[in-house]
Amino acid sequence: MICTHYLSRNYHPALESFFENYKAFKKKQTFENSTQDQEIKLRAFFYDDIEHINACPDKVVIIDSLHEGHFTSSLSYSMYDKSKHYIIFTNWFDQEKFTLPINYTPVWHNYFLFDIAQQYYAHNQWYFYTDKIYNFELPKPCLFAHISNSDRTHRNVIRDRLVNDLDSNDFIFRYQGIDSGRNINGIDIVSTGMDIVSQFNNKYVERDVYWRTYSSEVYNMAHFHLVLESYFDSTVHAGFLISEKTVKPLLVGQPFVIAAVPGFLKYLKSLGFYTFDSLWDESYDQETDDHTRSNMIADLCVKLKDFDWENNQTKLQNICNLNRLNFLNISKLAEQEFVQYENALKILPILS
Repeated sequence: MICTHYLSRNYHPALESFFENYKAFKKKQTFENSTQDQEIKLRAFFYDDIEHINACPDKVVIIDSLHEGHFTSSLSYSMYDKSKHYIIFTNWFDQEKFTLPINYTPVWHNYFLFDIAQQYYAHNQWYFYTDKIYNFELPKPCLFAHISNSDRTHRNVIRDRLVNDLDSNDFIFRYQGIDSGRNINGIDIVSTGMDIVSQFNNKYVERDVYWRTYSSEVYNMAHFHLVLESYFDSTVHAGFLISEKTVKPLLVGQPFVIAAVPGFLKYLKSLGFYTFDSLWDESYDQETDDHTRSNMIADLCVKLKDFDWENNQTKLQNICNLNRLNFLNISKLAEQEFVQYENALKILPILS
C-alpha cells in the first residue's frame, strides 16, 4: 500500500518534503521489485486549520504537526471532529505520558534533521554555497556562541547564570535581538534592535530562511555551540523535537552543549550521532528537574572555561567528523520512517 496526499492549503513545506522523499523511496523499491502498490490519496491539513479539518468529508485525515511539534499542535487537537481518525505527522512523544483527545495514528518524523541536510547538500539550494564548516583553528576569542529568538524560561535561567558567572566579552549570547555577551553586530547575518524574522523577510523572498541560515563567522569565534532547544520542560514536553538548532552543529562539525528535555542526548545517540561524554560531564541529560538541569548546564559551560581545548583538539575533531559522516547514513533512518508510515496505515481498518 502506498498513500500519497494533497495539501488543502499552502503551508510550511514539511509534509510536502516528506512525501517527495517518500516517492523517491518508492521508486527505489520499484526498481528493485516491480510489484505495484495500491495507491490511496488522503487530504492533508496543517494542524491549526481546524475549520477545514472538521469540514473535510473523509473519515481519515492527515495532520501536519512537523514544524511546531506535538506539544504546540496538541492545543488544537481538542477542537477536532472526534468522529474522524487522524494520521499525525510529528516528532516522537511518549503516548502514555502525553495523551490526546482524538483517535489517531502517529507517524514519527525528524523533519528538521532531513530538511537542513537536504538544504545544505542540494546543489540547487543557495545554502549549498554558504560557508558551513567549523574551523578548529586556535585560539578562539570566545568560549561559546548562542543565538536564538523566542522567549523560553530555560534560556532566561541559563543566560542569567552565564552573565553573572562569566566576563561578557568571553562569550556570545544573542537572544531576542539582545547581546548579553560580546556584541556581534556587523558579524552576525542580522543585527540587534529589530525582529530577526522581519529582517529576513525584508531581505529574502524565500520563506523560513532565517532558521535555516548558519552564522559561520560567529560560531567560528567560539570553542563550542551552546544549543538551547525549543523543548525543555520535562513535565509537558514528553517527547523529542530535534530542531535546526541541534542539526546545525552536527552538520558543520562543531562541539556542542545542548539544553533540552531529559534524555535528549541519549536519543541523539540512538540516531547514530556522538556527544562529548568522553570529554566532559553530560550527566545533566538524566536530570528530570528542569531548574536543576538548567543550572547543571550553566555550571558545565562555566567549567569548560578551564577545559584544555588545545590538547583535546584531535578528540573533539574525531567526534565532530563522525557526526558529519553520519549524515551519509541518514537514508537508513529515512527508510525506517517510511516503513513505519506504511505499517501505520496497514493497521487502520478503514484503509485495509
